[in-house]
Amino acid sequence: MKTKQLAINSMLAAMCAVLGYVSLDMGNLKITLESLPVLLGALVFGAPDGAVIGLVGTFVYQLLRYGFSATTLLWMLPYVIGGAIAGFYAKKKSFSLSFLQTLFIVLVSELVITTLNTGVMYIDSKIYGYYSRVYIFGSMALRYLVCIGRCVVYSFILPLLIKLLRERVFKTTVSEEKKALRRLIKTRRNALSDDHRKAADETITSLLLSSDEYASAQCVFAFVGTNGEVDTSELLRSAIADGKRLCVPLCIGDGIMEAREIKALDELSEGAYGIPEPDGNAPLVDITQIDLAVIPCVSCSHDGKRLGHGGGYYDRFLEGYTGKTVMLCYEELTEEHIPIEDHDRTILPVITESGVFR
Repeated sequence: MKTKQLAINSMLAAMCAVLGYVSLDMGNLKITLESLPVLLGALVFGAPDGAVIGLVGTFVYQLLRYGFSATTLLWMLPYVIGGAIAGFYAKKKSFSLSFLQTLFIVLVSELVITTLNTGVMYIDSKIYGYYSRVYIFGSMALRYLVCIGRCVVYSFILPLLIKLLRERVFKTTVSEEKKALRRLIKTRRNALSDDHRKAADETITSLLLSSDEYASAQCVFAFVGTNGEVDTSELLRSAIADGKRLCVPLCIGDGIMEAREIKALDELSEGAYGIPEPDGNAPLVDITQIDLAVIPCVSCSHDGKRLGHGGGYYDRFLEGYTGKTVMLCYEELTEEHIPIEDHDRTILPVITESGVFR
């Protein structure tokens, strides 16, 4: 993966140099797409890669077009910073950006590049004696207009290029990423000690029971924790003791489950996948009656991106749900980047033993 990533970064740097060289250069106004490969690398791999692509690409372009000069390194700086900004934001968003998020970070990066390029032009003009206020600053409005137009174009092109790069070049799909992450999390989960789990379960349960979401709920739907998940037994007992209507999942088919009401934990017995379930005679609860759904996960990010077991049970169950949600996870099993697909739903808040993340 690292070798292929290095090769792709080299290709993107070369594209940056070529696009810079064939740009429309009208002196104080340059229309170019050389930032496209910089942003592409940043949004796929992160800040270091975006910065390096900008560094190498613009350096090669400067040497080919102008040779090495006193300001060569300065001309490289805008693209290095622009790539770093885009990559940092992409990583913060777990490399899963919506169209508006892509538009936002591309706009920010391009405005930074355009502004810094103007500053470098000013320095260059002072050093080489062609400074003119009109020449340097007279086309600022047009320069920013071109910048905004380029951002709109990039926002449509970049998601397509990112998808193509991930699926065709790396020959990986989101589904394969999820499978690999599940294997990693399983190893990490098995390493957690019983004492750690018990302490974390108590903290997570306490945080949930003291939350506004729980306090305002009359009907609570909650998973029955098993197979390394957060233990929800105390939550279930508390909901019953607090006089809330409690319902838990009952699997009725492949990828399909229903919410069934229970009055006590002894109504549960081992069901599908070894998970305690109510029997088929337990009252069915319509999803519209549920005020709070407590959702499990294999792993998740603090911003609510969820990795499930892969059966699709909760994805289908939540399709028609509009009430409040909360997701429980051990902090050690959270990840900054969770691969997601279009049907995946963000679940907030996330509660771990480290706190409540909204």
